[in-house]
Amino acid sequence: MEPPLLPLPLFRQRSFALANMISFALGFSGYASLFFLSIFLQQTQTHSPAVPGCSWYRSSR
Repeated sequence: MEPPLLPLPLFRQRSFALANMISFALGFSGYASLFFLSIFLQQTQTHSPAVPGCSWYRSSR
């Protein structure tokens, strides 16, 4: 078995563990907002699925 990329005792440091949890929460909320905003545009604003997809494509360039 290969060793982990990061030494596990590193997660015992409170500041390191907290920074990783905050990074995970921010990343998760960013992807969740893309998902829920596209659902909002489709159901509430009655757009076809192509409209939110094209708008995300334009903003990613």
